[in-house]
Amino acid sequence: MKIKNIIFGFTIVLLYVTVVNISFAVPVWVPLLGDTAAPGTPPTIAVESWTTDTTILNIDIHGFWADEYTTGTVTYKKIYLPAEEDALTSYGIGNHGYMMESGKSRLPVIRTFLGVITDATTVSTTLLQELSPPVYMGSFTVYPYQKAVGIGDTILPFQRDTAHYASTQWYPFDPGSPPYPDMQYSVGMWHHCPVSEVNIYPFFAQPGTNQMRVLKQFRMVFSHAGIPRVDIYNCSKTWWDAYKNHITNFGNISHVFPGPIQPQKPLLLIYTPHDFQSSTVFQDFVTWKKRKGVTVTIKDSDSYTTDSDKLKKDIKNFYDAHVCYDIYVLLLGDRSLIRPSWYSYMKQGSGVVVDSDYLLTRVNGSDDYGDVFIGRIPAKNVSEMEVMLNKTLTFETNPPSGNWPSKSLFCAHYDNSSHMYPDYKDKVANATYNTGALSVTKVYGNAAGVSNTSIINGINNHVGYVNYNGHGTWDSWYQWHKISASSYESFYSSNIDSLTTGTYFPIVFSTACYNSQCLTTGGDCISKVWVKKQDKGAVASVGSDNVYWTYPGHEWDRVLFCKIFGTTDHTPVKILGPLVAFSHMSTMVYWNENHGNGDKDLAYINTVQTFIYGDPNLTIRTAESKNFSIIYDTSDVPPDHAQITFHVGWDNGHGFYMIVQGASVVIEDNSTGEILGTQYSDAGGSATFTVAKGKTILATIFAQNFYPYQTTVFFPTRVIDWKMIR
Repeated sequence: MKIKNIIFGFTIVLLYVTVVNISFAVPVWVPLLGDTAAPGTPPTIAVESWTTDTTILNIDIHGFWADEYTTGTVTYKKIYLPAEEDALTSYGIGNHGYMMESGKSRLPVIRTFLGVITDATTVSTTLLQELSPPVYMGSFTVYPYQKAVGIGDTILPFQRDTAHYASTQWYPFDPGSPPYPDMQYSVGMWHHCPVSEVNIYPFFAQPGTNQMRVLKQFRMVFSHAGIPRVDIYNCSKTWWDAYKNHITNFGNISHVFPGPIQPQKPLLLIYTPHDFQSSTVFQDFVTWKKRKGVTVTIKDSDSYTTDSDKLKKDIKNFYDAHVCYDIYVLLLGDRSLIRPSWYSYMKQGSGVVVDSDYLLTRVNGSDDYGDVFIGRIPAKNVSEMEVMLNKTLTFETNPPSGNWPSKSLFCAHYDNSSHMYPDYKDKVANATYNTGALSVTKVYGNAAGVSNTSIINGINNHVGYVNYNGHGTWDSWYQWHKISASSYESFYSSNIDSLTTGTYFPIVFSTACYNSQCLTTGGDCISKVWVKKQDKGAVASVGSDNVYWTYPGHEWDRVLFCKIFGTTDHTPVKILGPLVAFSHMSTMVYWNENHGNGDKDLAYINTVQTFIYGDPNLTIRTAESKNFSIIYDTSDVPPDHAQITFHVGWDNGHGFYMIVQGASVVIEDNSTGEILGTQYSDAGGSATFTVAKGKTILATIFAQNFYPYQTTVFFPTRVIDWKMIR
């Protein structure tokens, strides 16, 4: 969504101004106009009023983090405007976006989504009123934005636009004459909710005089007049939660969505070579997905071996026929069997072409955001496929006991001066989540006494997540450990052989270059090796096909763990595909608009080239798996049916029966395997079905962080058998 600046104007009378001079040697919280909000409090962005044609936001900037950076004889001030999570809004991470013109003042920008329910193609915005006087800061030389680099790229020389820092014009524009330019933002379709990604500019710099002006509290009006749309549909709870988390005015427009639809069976569209389909492991995988509450469609992939355009059209046709559903696309085969799409862009004057499964998910509208969730089992033959699918089956149906899914291993490249890998990993590791403090084993390449053995031992001690942030190659975490001034250690794919994890399978997230680049190398990339190894390695691995851009990568790491374990502003995401997709979407909001300076769309590039090697419908685990305690009762429905109600809960071990809401309850004909019904347990933990008498049903109950439960029931009264899948 690209910005268009159209200058208009109106008069704002300032009763007085406040001038502040600050200096400091360490990061400090700078409150505005005596604001008493706690340090790290993000801006308050509230919908003051809404109509179909207009949204008015009230914005209050409580303060910002700042520190100093000296180069040569000039001392600059870096400014960080905190974003959502209090625990993550301390200096250096968890911030709103910036002005991103290389060498010019890196001023904070608030970026957010607005929902639009008219046929407007643009949203226009301007300042409506300043509710408090602006704050002027003297002797404030704002740090220049430094052109982003990819992980593994050479750091560029310090960038400073000489003309910019000599200018007495306000940047990015003069907020006083005219008061605030009118701006227009295009409207795109995120899944099936029309949205506009808008920028709000509260910070202004006058570089030649070392002045900065901050709008403390103000009202913005956003105009989106038009005819009410008719192409807005029901949405699933997955998308409802995503809209609620990311669209500022969703509370005002949610009434046009009849949803969230619940219960609703997610759809799994599998593309696989014909000869893979006779595998008993593949058939077991399909059977399990159906018992999990997923509707499975299988298509031969042989005609898509080299034709990704044809594949995308087929995915779009499926999406158009099932627009209200969660759609998961599983590509069963490596890139030699099912060709991904591709994307090209310019990097430092050279063209770069990257492979992309993500582009296959953009099937509705012209925006940058995916509409379905995609993953790939990168198998080149049946035996590799069976290993990878068996891992998924074990992870979802029979994981080892213990609290290992709540634990993580964070590995960071030693570079803490330019890329700040350890610092950023620390800020994620030390945050507070809904589940409490994160249990993290830290293996940082700048720490004493670490080695590849530290990584192996950390994973062998059983963790649910492995997260590496640093330099990478197709088969390594490259030179992550600095042994001496001229000696380094890399973690290679061959080191995975040293693991002895058994079925304690983690999910691996590699925020690094090239880790998922398999096709062009001729060998198995490290992301594939993680999932390829039997009885060791990972159940899924997420990594990049090409150069991964550093700072959007830090932001993605941050949001990823917010969505795994939940925060006050992020509803936990329980499925791998939406977890990766929505984390990328959040990052693109901050980094997508860079004013055409050549760094444009870095977060989008990261998103495009990220591959999920694993099942996108994988239910992730975040705690020790529990056993259900199921109660059910039957009643007669004359003349020839009976009703059964399952009451889903668990015994907390202290004499309390805890209700489980949202568990999938699937019943099937025990003789034929035909799915007879799918429900999700309601707020009271109940799910009710009506079934013809004389049938024996098999019921399967599943939820995140539980072992699946199965029981067979003969209607109307007699229980034949029960069992728990362990």
